[in-house]
Amino acid sequence: SRSESNSKSESNSKSETRRIGPFHFSFFHLLKAARTVGLAFVLYNAGYQSGLADYAQDPRKFDKELMRAVVKSSGAQQVFKRETDEHKWVSDVGTRILKGARIYVEEQLNNATAREDSDAREMWLSALSKLKGEWYYVVTDAKSVNAFVSDLLPRRIFVHYGMLQMCEGSQDELALILGHEISHLILDHTRSRSKFRAITAGLELMLLSFLDPIGILSFISVALMTRVNDYMGAKFSREHELEADIIGIEVARRACFDPVKGAKVLNKFTEQLGSNESWLNTHPPNAERERLVLEAAVESKPHSACETATEQVQGMAQYLGSVRRYFRQ
Repeated sequence: SRSESNSKSESNSKSETRRIGPFHFSFFHLLKAARTVGLAFVLYNAGYQSGLADYAQDPRKFDKELMRAVVKSSGAQQVFKRETDEHKWVSDVGTRILKGARIYVEEQLNNATAREDSDAREMWLSALSKLKGEWYYVVTDAKSVNAFVSDLLPRRIFVHYGMLQMCEGSQDELALILGHEISHLILDHTRSRSKFRAITAGLELMLLSFLDPIGILSFISVALMTRVNDYMGAKFSREHELEADIIGIEVARRACFDPVKGAKVLNKFTEQLGSNESWLNTHPPNAERERLVLEAAVESKPHSACETATEQVQGMAQYLGSVRRYFRQ
């Protein structure tokens, strides 16, 4: 009877161990994952605080070094000086685009206030704050067709010389490009991409902490996660590009440019750069993008302030014409 009771107690303890064992195994791995993510956060925060300290010591030097790094990473060797025709062109168009962007954001802010939509109002207030202050235009000698704004260097618009060549002197085409880039800032796309990358990086760390770091499964998981991350990031980016295209049209309208004429630059993209159709491409296919932008540009209406200004210019031209004809008589 004792042997039977001992065997029963042993079997009960084994079954209890089997029940408790997996729980301890799961808890241990969850704790390990949390520790890994926490360590990554601590390292990131330490680097962030170190960067703030460096900036506080000498802001101008920090900005210059950062500017040099951004220009170099874009493939450029130097920037055009302010007195050059290239810089003056970008500055003239960019100043008008910034004014149009402020008008657009203020309109959206007023609409959100009238609707009593606190979330939208907060978003447009944040966008308006980003557009305030003195802006700088950086024209580089890079031959690539590109323009961008950077959160690392706020209130700066970077334009490559290759983009100016693509626009071929058309103010409307350059205005549509700059309106597009400003729209990324208005819609806070850069910060959204940063959050997306941080989330995916955290998920990767958590998953890898469950796996054997030298096992074949880890290598397969890393390769698979990289491809999934690239696909999701590219899809995310394509949506942002189309959103910026639509808002960029409205910004260009309020700056008194013609986005229908400006949309011709996308046709040049298609002709010179191809269709760029790929599920890993960060931009929509050029042909599809050209069609959507042209449709939206045609549907958009000239801003009332631009119509008034145009009427004033036309009236002044008619007045001067009549004065000339009077004196000729």
